[in-house]
Amino acid sequence: MNKGPLIQIGGSAEDLGEAFITAWHRAAAGDLTPERPVLVFESLNGFKAAFSDARIEILDALAEAPAPSITALAGRVGRPYRRVHDDVAALTETGAIRRTGRQLTLAASEATVTVKFGRSGAGSRDSERATEPTE
Repeated sequence: MNKGPLIQIGGSAEDLGEAFITAWHRAAAGDLTPERPVLVFESLNGFKAAFSDARIEILDALAEAPAPSITALAGRVGRPYRRVHDDVAALTETGAIRRTGRQLTLAASEATVTVKFGRSGAGSRDSERATEPTE
C-alpha cells in the first residue's frame, strides 16, 4: 500500500496552476514518475462532507481487513446497506477505496492533509462568500 494522497484544503487557483505547470515541466523533461495524487477541497466544510465520521469509520474497517462486498462491510460497521453503498461510492470517487469486482480494499494506508489559512485558504471569508447564492 502506498502512502496515499495529499489532501489540500483551501488555496487558490494560482496554487493549482503552479502545481500543474511544475508537473508539465517535469513531464517535458522526461520525468514521468507519478507523484502522489492530490485531492483539493475549496473549504474545510467540503473536506468534512467527503470524509465524514461515518466514512472515516468505513476506512478504518477496511484498514483492518478488505471487505468481500458492501453488504459485508455494512454488517461490519453496523450501518444500513444503502448508506454504506453511498459512502463507498463517494470514497471510491476520491480514490480512498479500490473496488475489484465486489471486493473493497483501502487504497492507501494514510493521507497527508494540508490546511491553508488566510485570504485564499480554507478559512477565507471571501471563499465562503463566493459559494453563497446571489440574489
